[in-house]
Amino acid sequence: MKRNSDKKYYIGKLGISLGLALLFSACLSKKEYTDDEIQALMDGELQRKIAAYRKSKIDACREEAFRQATKIVDSLVIAEAYFDRDTLARPPKPIKPDEKAPEIQGPDTIQLKPLFEGKRKNVKLDTLLKKTKKDTISRKKG
Repeated sequence: MKRNSDKKYYIGKLGISLGLALLFSACLSKKEYTDDEIQALMDGELQRKIAAYRKSKIDACREEAFRQATKIVDSLVIAEAYFDRDTLARPPKPIKPDEKAPEIQGPDTIQLKPLFEGKRKNVKLDTLLKKTKKDTISRKKG
């Protein structure tokens, strides 16, 4: 058990020491920059930052312009819908005439006749109807 923990300890120490060695070797291998090179690096970084700032400002302005244009278009659509709506109201009720309706004079022109001519037939009651009446009467009693 102790051997596994010792291995992990030494592997960790080895990793840290390798990392430090790489860091120090990277620092030692850098060359000295001249003033012109430093100025060129600073100018390049400045140009990159200016371009990023311009892009962010242009994006913000474009978004604001789009937001305002959307508001204007929405207002125009609402106004157009308001003015295009059906403005016709329900027509007023017609005025009743003051005159009375003329009375028809003369004999009644329509003579009433029976609908079916001939002998009247006796119609028997429906047995189903008779049966349901008996059932409802018996239920009421019971």
